Order: sequence, then structure tokens, then C-alpha cells
Amino acid sequence: HLGRAAGDEREEVPVQGHEPGVPPEALAEQSVLLDHAEGISVATLAEPSLRDYLAPIVGNRLLEAAHRAGGNLIVKHDLVREFSSAWINELLRLTTHCSGLGGWLVITGLHPAGLAVLQSTGLSKRLHLADNESQAREMFALRSRDEGATVLGWLFGSPGRKGTDRRPAA
Repeated sequence: HLGRAAGDEREEVPVQGHEPGVPPEALAEQSVLLDHAEGISVATLAEPSLRDYLAPIVGNRLLEAAHRAGGNLIVKHDLVREFSSAWINELLRLTTHCSGLGGWLVITGLHPAGLAVLQSTGLSKRLHLADNESQAREMFALRSRDEGATVLGWLFGSPGRKGTDRRPAA
């Protein structure tokens, strides 16, 4: 079998749309298309279904992409039609990881049924969601601008921004 060492007895788990015996690393390569521009990694998920076996494989690939971009990651779900709770757990793990790196995870293109699940469970409040990549990039730009304004306000004092004015009261 391709990608297996002699004596490797791992169980082969069939994944819909993939041939049996494909190693997890190859599945990850086939399942995630990566691009990087303007300090943000953009991952297009090329899977219609992210279920229990595939979720951590794809999640680990996205963790690598997040590291390369300092935690700034857009994950495009335009082709994903269904996902399991295992994938939701991966999204939460990625969100925490990106935040820990000083960045953001923005999820785009969720199928209406998937979006409904995230909204009904309240998980949509823990995730940054956008309709498309353009809107996600706008979110990053606004975040960057707001952080810059907060830092400048803190450094130089900025009237109207409560808690950021360092000037002594007269």
C-alpha cells in the first residue's frame, strides 16, 4: 500500500469518494486547497462531507496553515454539504488555536443546514462567520483597523474611546 511502512497494520477506513488505503496525509492534501495572500491563509475544503474519520485529518492540515499565517485563516465551506459534531469540535479547536497565535479563524460559505445547526446550538456566537471570502477579508481589515485605533488611542489618548485615554484628568 502506498505510504505504509513494512509491518504497518493500521485499519483501513473507507472515506466516501476516496479509494481505500489512501494514507491520512494524502487525504489531507486532497481535501484542503491552500492559498496565502496578504498575511492570511485561505483554505478551500474540497470535501462534500466532513465526518468523524476525516474531520481530525483536515483539522490538523488547517492547524499547519494557521501557523504559517500567524493564526489568520479563512476556511471556505462552499463545497461542504454535511458535517458531524467531530468537525464542529475541529472548528472550535481551530478558533482557539488561531486566537492563541494572535489571529482569527473566519468561516465562509456554510451550507444553510450547517449554519442552522451552529445557530441553534449557540456555537455561531463562538465562531467568526462570513458569507464569502471577500466579506471575510473585510472582517480582517476592520479588525486590524480597530486594533490599530485602540493601540494608538492607548498610546496617545483618544477622546471618545472610553478606557483608552491615558492623559491625566485636568
